[in-house]
Amino acid sequence: MQRLLVLQRLRSVYVDRPVLGTALTGWSSWAIGIPELRERGLEALALAELLGARQDQPSLALELHRTRAARLVGTDAVEAARSRARGLSTDERVPRAFTVLGAPVPSA
Repeated sequence: MQRLLVLQRLRSVYVDRPVLGTALTGWSSWAIGIPELRERGLEALALAELLGARQDQPSLALELHRTRAARLVGTDAVEAARSRARGLSTDERVPRAFTVLGAPVPSA
């Protein structure tokens, strides 16, 4: 996530969507296990998929994260979060991802 924030500060109009998606994946894995953050964690996982999170390491596999989330909160909750994320326009996804992470939203 540090790389993502540095890139954002250096080039605020550029967002590396796969890197953002990867940061969301990692954060969601932690957040879903915390009841107060669970909804944001589910949203982060859903957004990670839409932003093309990297899948080049076994620990980054979205299916693994979705399966774990479904065990914790149920398949319906995971699918509901995915459906809500798909309802966002392409332009809304990046700002929403930063908001979910609690990071400043890049300005144009």
